[in-house]
Amino acid sequence: MALFSAGSGPPGFAAAGPVSPDDAIYELPKYTVTGTPALPPPEAWRYAEFPGFTVLSNASDRKTQRLLGNFEWFRYAVGIVWPLPEKTSVPVSVIVCGARNTFDGFVPEARRHDTNRPLSFLLRDREHGAIVIDAQTAVFFSGGPAEGFDGEAAGGKKNGYEVESANLLCREYVRFLFSRQGQELPVWMEEGLIQIFLAMKITQGQIALGRVEDPNLAPSRVIPGQPYLEGLTELPEEDKDFNGAMAGAPLIPLGEFFAASRDSPRTSQIYGNNRWVKQAYAFVHMCVFGRGGRFRKPFVQFLQRANQAPVTEEMFRQCFSLNYRQMQLELRLYMNFTDYEGMEYNFKKGKGLPTPTPLALRDAEESESARIKGDALLLGGHFKEAQAVLLPAYVRGSRDPGLLATLGLSEHMAGRDDRARKFLEAAVARKVVRPEAYLALARLRFGEAAAQPAAGMAFSEEQVARITGLLYVARHQPPHLPALYELLAETWLHSAMKPQRDDVLVLIQGATLFPDHFDYVCQVATYALAAGIFDAARPMIEHGLGHTADPQLKSRFEQLKASLPPVPGR
Repeated sequence: MALFSAGSGPPGFAAAGPVSPDDAIYELPKYTVTGTPALPPPEAWRYAEFPGFTVLSNASDRKTQRLLGNFEWFRYAVGIVWPLPEKTSVPVSVIVCGARNTFDGFVPEARRHDTNRPLSFLLRDREHGAIVIDAQTAVFFSGGPAEGFDGEAAGGKKNGYEVESANLLCREYVRFLFSRQGQELPVWMEEGLIQIFLAMKITQGQIALGRVEDPNLAPSRVIPGQPYLEGLTELPEEDKDFNGAMAGAPLIPLGEFFAASRDSPRTSQIYGNNRWVKQAYAFVHMCVFGRGGRFRKPFVQFLQRANQAPVTEEMFRQCFSLNYRQMQLELRLYMNFTDYEGMEYNFKKGKGLPTPTPLALRDAEESESARIKGDALLLGGHFKEAQAVLLPAYVRGSRDPGLLATLGLSEHMAGRDDRARKFLEAAVARKVVRPEAYLALARLRFGEAAAQPAAGMAFSEEQVARITGLLYVARHQPPHLPALYELLAETWLHSAMKPQRDDVLVLIQGATLFPDHFDYVCQVATYALAAGIFDAARPMIEHGLGHTADPQLKSRFEQLKASLPPVPGR
């Protein structure tokens, strides 16, 4: 970062690389090179795409192909056994860090000095996501005790566990599916389901979900003679199913188990045979697959209540008709004598899972690798590191619209809106496909209009058009953003003109997409009433009355309901 100062530069200074006529039109920011004149060389990455994902990897092509091929099979299988509704089409980047310790740069600052730091991350906002995995580490060394990082160390033993890169990627993908549903599961439920999906057995003709290995029969996968085994007192342990991992290990009291927070050492350290992880696996597995379905119905009730309030023993007893001590006994018996009925999906001959298409890897262009890395670093809160990745590509002359959009958004996040506007204007002029860029620029234009309204105290037709024009383009790009529709409604609220019927229909689409944004729904119902679109206003008002808990909003919906004309024929 010492290579760059963010001044406008002396007269006549140009960024390294060719400057197109468009750069002058949009007055793109210029950076003065100070100190050492040489820019860091571009990093070597490989790039690929498949539906919904972009891949950036510095692992070997062979390893990347194998990793993503296994991942594709896993995705096919999950889509069959757990067909979730498509609520958002957030694009996702997969960053495979397989060399040069590149994973270290993505680790959040708060976790960089952890003894047992994570080996993968899901970084996500409403617009996009990134899954970053450490494919360089072959064995995870725990700094804690053999039984699961939450007791006294067993004589300072150095524990090693095999790390499966495919499991890291699949784990974060399942977490991404959870996050896409818009409601966060309790951490014990999330981890239990992840363990069940990671243990899924997939072949060309069959998917087996919920199957548990017999710990007395399951063979070890460890092959002696690998270089990463040096220094270990024993061979790396295999990450086992709960019945093998918890044999002879004491259970965590259920009060402590349910109270564990998402950022505690117990829940955040998920590699190796961690007791909390395996207990979550066992509890969810027993309730879903075990004991002849005896716990399935109370489990659903318990999960619903646990999503609404902290778990207490009384809540637990009301759902299961068992106290914590009684359920711990049930759980111990289940670990020792696992009676369950898994689910099998068998395909007819010739109708099995499709063979994954080989990934077409190529050298990544600097603008591609800088944009993908920069976005991931920004999602992880690493602004300076993101700038250090993005700026060299820009200074060397890249004017890729995606890179410009990311630069504009990063400057906007830093509060440097004059610089942000220049990047965003150029990205939008180049028809970038990134709705957040249009939304950010529209917000800047809204702020200017609010500071200097051109129609008395309201926005003029031209000011409204400059804002809504951006938002109308963005609404046709994935994913749909609630803030986009909310800014549309706010713009019309400040307008000297009333929205036309077509404009109101666009607002109604937003209310359909985001019905839980009740303040917005109330605004749109008001516009629909004014435009005479009663068949749309009526269900929005009824929805608001039936679901909002805000007394002020409920009162506004009541007033709107009183303004509705009677239904014809009633």
